[in-house]
Amino acid sequence: KVSRYVFCSPIEIPADATGLLPLKVSLLMVFNLALAHHLNGIKTSDCDQLEKALRLYECVYRISHEENVDLSVLHAMALTNNLGHIHLILQDTQKSQKCFEQLLATLIYFVEVSENNSDEIENLKGFFSNATGLSMTKCTAPAA
Repeated sequence: KVSRYVFCSPIEIPADATGLLPLKVSLLMVFNLALAHHLNGIKTSDCDQLEKALRLYECVYRISHEENVDLSVLHAMALTNNLGHIHLILQDTQKSQKCFEQLLATLIYFVEVSENNSDEIENLKGFFSNATGLSMTKCTAPAA
């Protein structure tokens, strides 16, 4: 069983989201839906749920880049981390490695330029653990 950090906090959308672009609000909602499938897939060991979460996360990633929608650095790291986590569970170590390498680069940047609060520090510890741990451990998924 893969035991890694998962960013498991849904992204809160402000009640007065009039300042946010409709596309950004939609992407945040899709991220939250992906997260629900991700967490349920882990809890129930359901690969279909994990694959659905993966497709939804990939949709958020692709559209946010294609349409230049700015996610916060924390949410971009959460997206990359959770993508890497699912790839790892589904035994796609090459894609997982790529996600965690990107996460590490973003982490280094984020730590250098930000003033972190205690909630962010806990997330950063989990992200750092994933970003540095993949190259040190070989992972196998449970038998079907």
